[in-house]
Amino acid sequence: DGLPGLIVDQYADCLVTQFQSAGVEAHRELIADLLMEITGAKTIFDRSDAATRQREGLPIRSELLRGEEPPATIETNEQGEKFVVLEDGVRYGVDVRVGHKTGFYVDQRESRLTAQKVAEEFRRVHGRGMRALNCFCYTGGFSLALLKGGAAEVVSVDSSQEALDMAAANARRNGFEGDCAKFVCKDVFTYLRELRD
Repeated sequence: DGLPGLIVDQYADCLVTQFQSAGVEAHRELIADLLMEITGAKTIFDRSDAATRQREGLPIRSELLRGEEPPATIETNEQGEKFVVLEDGVRYGVDVRVGHKTGFYVDQRESRLTAQKVAEEFRRVHGRGMRALNCFCYTGGFSLALLKGGAAEVVSVDSSQEALDMAAANARRNGFEGDCAKFVCKDVFTYLRELRD
């Protein structure tokens, strides 16, 4: 895109930025003004909190850059429903102020769709839904994609209870409750050893 070190993800009318290099940081204010003008967004929240900034000698930032403070969970799609991201038939709530990257791994969209198709194919070939283990599940992106594809059971494991709470809320948003969606708060490596034993 001609701007190395800049990440901009858009969630409805909220932009989430990461300025990861000194080059784009030097033009932060101009870039923010242009983003507001070009997109018509109401909010830019800056999540310039990656370790790459420290290597560039830049301070860590997680703050409102332009516009209105984003809500705890950004949620409104084109139908006015209370969901932030509608991706391949799955609804995901996102908190842009905390967590990894810009709140959601937007760059994994194609991979989540692939997981959904794998689950669909498994059901077609075997006549039943697959059982899956999603390690380091974060807020459940791959778990929900598998369930949408027809998985019978997905166990999602992460060491962050906060991430698992959002994953469970995302499961409820999509009607995946009960035995099909299970959430385990443990260190993945410890949990895998326990399963092996």
